[in-house]
Amino acid sequence: MLKKCLFAVVLFIALTCLIPSAYGLVQPRGTDTTFDLITWNVVEFPGNGFRTIDTLAVLINDLDIDMMAMEEIADTSAFYQLLQRLPGWNGVFAPYDYPTGSYLKTGLLWRTDRASVTYVEQLFVGNQYQFPRPPIHLQATVTLGSSQIDFHIIVLHLKALSDEESRIRRQAAILMLKAYLDNNIPNAPDQDWIVLGDYNDELDDSQNENVFWPLLTDSTDYRFLTLPMAGIPYWASYPSFNSLIDHILISRDAIDEYGNGNTITLRLDDEYSNYFYRISDHRPVMAQFAGNSTGISDDGIIPMNHSFLSAYPNPFNNSASLSFALAQDTNIKLEIYDISGRKIMTLIDGERNAGNYQITLNASWLASGLYFARLTGDKINDNIKLVLLK
Repeated sequence: MLKKCLFAVVLFIALTCLIPSAYGLVQPRGTDTTFDLITWNVVEFPGNGFRTIDTLAVLINDLDIDMMAMEEIADTSAFYQLLQRLPGWNGVFAPYDYPTGSYLKTGLLWRTDRASVTYVEQLFVGNQYQFPRPPIHLQATVTLGSSQIDFHIIVLHLKALSDEESRIRRQAAILMLKAYLDNNIPNAPDQDWIVLGDYNDELDDSQNENVFWPLLTDSTDYRFLTLPMAGIPYWASYPSFNSLIDHILISRDAIDEYGNGNTITLRLDDEYSNYFYRISDHRPVMAQFAGNSTGISDDGIIPMNHSFLSAYPNPFNNSASLSFALAQDTNIKLEIYDISGRKIMTLIDGERNAGNYQITLNASWLASGLYFARLTGDKINDNIKLVLLK
């Protein structure tokens, strides 16, 4: 009898450790006023089995994002099981297999109240040298503020490994991709394009070794939203080598939709200690499309109920400038929290008149890491992430 009781206790503890908390694992990253898009290589999904499916579903719900490009779908039935754990979501994966058999598919998932997909095709089938995993091309309509925006979205996964032949194959893929974009974007009814996924290479390599050079030098037509993070180990999406190899590229027309947006690597392992064991050796990378709204109309009138809290620079070292606009006289609080939700300091607590504000945050006494600024008041509840690097 005692042995049975001990076994039951051990089993209960083990199951408790394996099942994700119903209360969430990480802080939300998405907002109601932005289009929140991530690319995520969930290595050989479902990886560690059903624990990965369940835990990934919890993380996606926690993040409160709108759309997710996914790489390395090894089991399509597991993909459907993931969708079953995500009420209000839909998704597709690469529709065709290689002539030589199955492969790790790319896919796209989206919240049905924020986006819809009307067309899916697979690109570069038969060009196995350049694209061992042919990308998928989708047409999507997404909600951005009060507007509906049509995007072309390409999800790709380029050749892996660091040897010279693999680099040359990635270089050939970029040349083929750019030729495709150069030819198709001008002729497309919608010229807002996003190309995201696991590129398996770094943007800050020297010219002789940089596979992205044709796109980087055509900055008039294309922009890598991940470029500001290149070469900074803190933003590594593949931390085993301190490398940022998962990227988000947009066309010139999509720059307006990106507007005052933000792109970061989501260091989920800082919050969820079992991340690398349960999920992947890659971190997701997120872009938030915010449009060009500044909180002030053309006639200089600040729209009601919009505060547009922002920080510059971000990431920052020791100090940053927090800016916001108030539409009317109101009582507000501007507070700083650490990643565990503990309040660190209060910068403002009281009534302020309508207008534009800029407050200096002095964080010289804080340790490097992720923090949150929160602005609250009458019909105001804005939160932004702050990254302190020393």
